[in-house]
Amino acid sequence: MSRVDQERKAMDDLRNKIPVAEIRRKYKYSLPVIQAMQDTIWRESKNQSDTFDPDMEGPEF
Repeated sequence: MSRVDQERKAMDDLRNKIPVAEIRRKYKYSLPVIQAMQDTIWRESKNQSDTFDPDMEGPEF
């Protein structure tokens, strides 16, 4: 598994709420690296929520 693939899987695990201890064990990442990944995920989700357009979502009545 390449480093990029490993990082992608770790980010997916964090998005899926896998415990930090499991991420540390599975990928051998330090806490600061995991925190940086969590910060990135938080910023991504915030950016997505900032661009939410209620007129483009949901059923039309």
